[in-house]
Amino acid sequence: MIPPPPAGERRRSPVAARAAGLLLLGAFAALCAHGLRWDSPTVDEFAHLPAGYYYLETGNFELYNLNPPLPRLLSALPLLAVAPSIDTGARLRDDGWYPWVFATDFMRRNGGRLELIFLLGRLPVVALGGLLLLLVWRWARQLHGEGGGLVALAGCAFCPSLIAHAHLATTDVACALGVAGALYLAQRWLERPRLPPLLAAGVALGLAQLTKFSAVLLYPVVLLLAAAALARGERFPIGLGRPRRRQAIAGAKDGSTDAAGSGAPDAAGSGAPDAAGSGAPGAAGSDAPDVAGASRPVGGAGALAASLGALALLLLVSLVVLDAGYLFQGLGTAVGSFHFRSRLLRGLAGVLPGGLPLPLPAPYLHGFDSIQLINEQGEFPTWFWGQWLPQGTWLYYPAALLLKTPLPLLIAWIAAPFVRLPRSAAATGPGGMARVGTARRRHEAFLWLPIVLMLAVFSLGSKVSYGIRYLLPIVPLACVYSGRLVPWVRGRGRTVRAAALALLLAYPLSALLATPETLDYFNLLAGGRGDFYLLDSNLDWGQGLKRLRAYLDREGLPGIALAYFGHVDPELYGIRWRFPDPNRSGLAVVSANFVHGYPYVTNVRGHMVPIPGGAFAWIARHPRRADLGGGLYLYEIGGGQK
Repeated sequence: MIPPPPAGERRRSPVAARAAGLLLLGAFAALCAHGLRWDSPTVDEFAHLPAGYYYLETGNFELYNLNPPLPRLLSALPLLAVAPSIDTGARLRDDGWYPWVFATDFMRRNGGRLELIFLLGRLPVVALGGLLLLLVWRWARQLHGEGGGLVALAGCAFCPSLIAHAHLATTDVACALGVAGALYLAQRWLERPRLPPLLAAGVALGLAQLTKFSAVLLYPVVLLLAAAALARGERFPIGLGRPRRRQAIAGAKDGSTDAAGSGAPDAAGSGAPDAAGSGAPGAAGSDAPDVAGASRPVGGAGALAASLGALALLLLVSLVVLDAGYLFQGLGTAVGSFHFRSRLLRGLAGVLPGGLPLPLPAPYLHGFDSIQLINEQGEFPTWFWGQWLPQGTWLYYPAALLLKTPLPLLIAWIAAPFVRLPRSAAATGPGGMARVGTARRRHEAFLWLPIVLMLAVFSLGSKVSYGIRYLLPIVPLACVYSGRLVPWVRGRGRTVRAAALALLLAYPLSALLATPETLDYFNLLAGGRGDFYLLDSNLDWGQGLKRLRAYLDREGLPGIALAYFGHVDPELYGIRWRFPDPNRSGLAVVSANFVHGYPYVTNVRGHMVPIPGGAFAWIARHPRRADLGGGLYLYEIGGGQK
């Protein structure tokens, strides 16, 4: 741990740190606003927002059930102020394209107000992004002190991928917040085993399940961490008052004791103020981290049974929250009533009695089954390193992190696990420093374990490779974890401190120079050709129509040849266009996905039109004149073939 600063500095540092933190939050909000201003509705949010408004109007969650409803409901809430037209009587179809067919009808009904509708729908996501940054700041401060908190906050505030998705009406930032919030509160509950923290952790775990189905990975993480605590001899039965001092572990005879058996009193049980206190290390006015945690009772079989009961109660609370999020629809439906298509759920249903009522909502199970089927079979081909792969590769997500994370942040993430933190003068007494180190490692497991698990599951357990956004929950956890570099750097020589400061000062340029092109950001390792390595939501997600409109205005062009990857009708932005023709010379704008032959659809006068794979790949034989941004490239047909 970092030794606490002198008392005078301790009084001054919170004011300066809070001011710096507010500036970072303001910078994040400004960057989100800039992107929000320039990005046209992207592929997924085009369907997410109408689905969310449909939920509000009908209470039916079957439309576009590939994700739980909470993020869409939040995005749709501001739409109540403008009351867009929507077909609430539509006959829903269990068809992969139907959500976009429904959304296309929504666009036709509200074409003149579509820009306002999506502006309003994106604002709640910006707010969720701000809450996520506040959580990162608080968590890192408690682990690594004021300096570590600010470094972690800066890591998130200027992360292009986080900025990109924090101003779109999609589910990824909500999931990142849900995952981080559930892990943080679960850690606080194990640290202070009382009923209010347990209930808060259970509610957060349930809310996370309502953001994306991938949040189900939180359950094995929480169970593993709780099991590890039990294996260490810790116990966490429900207590209504302040937690008791840690009792003697079996075999200890002197009755005083810490978990390590050193015979020294536990620092957490000494009666010193905790993180909310005003003078102790880890308090709001200190630069020293709060990692000692509160003590937990340790006893015999009764304490173990009570701890397991508390864990069961946490899981039960999360289940109730999940059920409530679906308004308890279809709750208790028998296993035999479902016709699951995914191997996972078919296998589970095969070992359960057909008449067994399931404690999960039917729409949740339908959606989970559908997304699991896609994970097992794949959906669209994957563009990776200059070639199309029918079912992706395990290298996809590590490569996405490598190429789309700013280099200073990437260096911090890679270096953080290998630094040895300095000992703290605050950890006094026999065994005190070892005890604080153990507590810190225990807390950091709530960060690195979910990172490793999510990266492994998405890389090895799924045939879907659509973009770094699937790993977005990793970003805040990795930023909090990398805050541990701050106390390490302070203990190094002048050269290391100067290099760290240079990287920290250079890092914001990654986002400041890229904005508003944060969605299609690639770092220097991509060599300016990110489209050679990755496509889809890493680069071209239909966000570029406003940039094209601005280009036409600058050049005074009445129209242009266009192959647009997306669902929005370009004519809503006043863009007159036709498809590019290899036999007609002139300028043409082609989305990066179509340049490389992605099979998808486009919108022609308010109707979805399929684009076969490779339909516009011929454009690559002609010279590329400019990158208009938003995944749109300008070519000159007949300007001299390559």
